Amino acid sequence: MKLILLIVFLLNFSSCKKEEEKVPSSPKLIEKIKPLKINTKKELEIFNKAVRNGDIEKIKKVMYAQLPENEANTLLDELVKEYGTANIILWSSAPVGDLESVKKAIELGADVDIEVRGSSTPLLSSTQAQNLEIVKILLKNKADPNKRGKGGETPLSLAVSASNKELITLLLDSGASFTRGGDPTYKEFSILTVALSQGKLDIVEFLIEKGADPNGGNGLPLAFSIMLKNADAIKLLISKGADVNYSGKKGFRPLMTAVIEGDKKIIQTLLELGANPTLKDEQGMDAFAWAKKYKSNGGKILKKLIDQRAKK
Repeated sequence: MKLILLIVFLLNFSSCKKEEEKVPSSPKLIEKIKPLKINTKKELEIFNKAVRNGDIEKIKKVMYAQLPENEANTLLDELVKEYGTANIILWSSAPVGDLESVKKAIELGADVDIEVRGSSTPLLSSTQAQNLEIVKILLKNKADPNKRGKGGETPLSLAVSASNKELITLLLDSGASFTRGGDPTYKEFSILTVALSQGKLDIVEFLIEKGADPNGGNGLPLAFSIMLKNADAIKLLISKGADVNYSGKKGFRPLMTAVIEGDKKIIQTLLELGANPTLKDEQGMDAFAWAKKYKSNGGKILKKLIDQRAKK
């Protein structure tokens, strides 16, 4: 089994947290804590056995050897009193891959969606760490596959970031939503943008094959690819069903984004794939008008490309 990290280290540096949390008690103690180092196999065996058996006194001796005994006892006692032994065992074991301790904690009645003082759920932290077997156990025991972290991340978005197709499939089969927390309008989010931002077109294609909407998030995937100036992504999305003339907020269209950006290759790609430069938004503005408004050379590029196509 893998080494279990110091519980309070997880409080400050949870794998999915976006910003530091303020702990309501023992703030000076938190500053002193560093990741636990167990130097011998025997120490690790003692610690893991203590965790599986829920032996808090032994856990204290091994886990808090770096701290004065009275401070260590106080902090762990606070956490156990606040959340219960089983929950603390689960929360600390999941992200480091200690499968036996996770199983034991669940047997003891741990809440599989526990959040200790605002940190990540066990499913979020184990997904981030790509601990497949622990993710399986948590989902089998009804962990919420759509529960978001502080930064809006979901287990699925973390699996996509890791390009882990096995985890992606497992989460989707367990009810994970392509939108954050199942909310189709949450900040116009599309899971495809997570993969697109990292240039992982194989994952983009995989997600679409699994059911992700290429027009989801109010047409965000295509607009995002245009802003990234990624012609290959644009071609892939449109080949998989993205609407090249998608009418987004107030009728804004992909070609309008492209002319504002002013990239010739992207404008040409959209035209070749069927973008209509005469379409207008709700304000009555077409792509040329938007280029003029933003003083972009995209309008000139668009006109030249249209003229060239007309001569053919």
